[in-house]
Amino acid sequence: MHRAHLLRGGILAGMGRRDEAMAAYDRSVELARYDEDAHLQRGDLLAQMGRADDALASYDRAIRLDDGYAEAHCRKGDLLAALGRTDDALYFYNRAIEISPRYARALAGKGGVLARMGRAAESAECHRAAHVLDADRY
Repeated sequence: MHRAHLLRGGILAGMGRRDEAMAAYDRSVELARYDEDAHLQRGDLLAQMGRADDALASYDRAIRLDDGYAEAHCRKGDLLAALGRTDDALYFYNRAIEISPRYARALAGKGGVLARMGRAAESAECHRAAHVLDADRY
C-alpha cells in the first residue's frame, strides 16, 4: 500500500503539486517507516521545497536504514554541496563511490566539489571518469 503513496507522490511532485506530493510521501513513510526509498524521495522533495534541514534528516534516515544505499549518500552530498558545505559533501560523495565505484553522478558531484575547493586536477579526473561511465550507458 505504501508503494502506491510513493508513486502518487512522485507523480504529484512532477506536476508541481508539492504539498499534495508531500502528503503522499508522508503517508508512505508512515506506512513503511523502514523503506529507505520512501525517505530518499521525501528528502528530494523537501530539498526542492527549500527545507534543507528536513531533507538532510530524511536522507539520514534512508542511510541509517541502509548504509549501502549509494544513492542516498550521493543525494545528501548534492544537497550539502548546494549549501556550500563542501567538506561534508565530499565525504558523502566518497562514501557513495566507495559503495558503487561506477556511480557517475557521485563522481561528477565529487568533481564539482573538488573544483570549488581549488583541486582542479582531481576535479578533472572525476569529471573524466563520470563522462566515460555516462558514455558507456549509451
